[in-house]
Amino acid sequence: MKMPVVDLEKSLKDLRKKEALHVENTIRTIFENLDRERADIKARIENSDRKYQTLFKQEKLDLSRVYSLESIRELALSYRLRFLPSSLFISGIPEDTITKVRALEKEHDTTISSFFILAPAKSFKLKSYDDPLLFTYIGDGLYYLIDKWGTDLSAARKIQAFPLRNLNTFLITCVVVSILLTLCAPISRLGETVPMAGFILFLFMFKSVIAVAGYCLFMNKQNLSSVVWNSDYREE
Repeated sequence: MKMPVVDLEKSLKDLRKKEALHVENTIRTIFENLDRERADIKARIENSDRKYQTLFKQEKLDLSRVYSLESIRELALSYRLRFLPSSLFISGIPEDTITKVRALEKEHDTTISSFFILAPAKSFKLKSYDDPLLFTYIGDGLYYLIDKWGTDLSAARKIQAFPLRNLNTFLITCVVVSILLTLCAPISRLGETVPMAGFILFLFMFKSVIAVAGYCLFMNKQNLSSVVWNSDYREE
């Protein structure tokens, strides 16, 4: 008597049909848990408004991504940026950044609840952004860089930000502008009759530049970067 031939693939499919519901439920649960984890991370980033220390495993910590508050402050002053809790950032968090946060939490077996973002001031007001950096606080005045996204800042931004970096750079800029204005002024004849005419004209120019610059800052509600770099005060 000839034994029947068994189709192993068909038999496997028959077994899978019996388990289909269980497999489907398992896969659905996996994706639901993943969505829940990602939603939780996004909510923590969007609502982070306090500085909690994030505990990382020292042996797995990437030291090349650890920065002191002073280094962050220096960069903020150079490019006129703000360093604020992520709850004030309203330009949106990319999905790829959430993925990196989740991977970091898995690697260090921790939950990150404290997030800070270094970005241009407009990123905390408008639906646009340029090169934001996402940090978490790890203690002793140190911050861990989690991710960056967006477009790179223009090198010209550092030059544009120089006048308002701090009080010294503001005064230096006013002095330079005053010297240029003085050089452009026709003082050759005046110098023949008035002693130190060039210096007197420079002082006049300097006072005028200071007055105009101060008035413009006041009317536009602008302030020095050294004052607002970590302030949640929103300039108009």
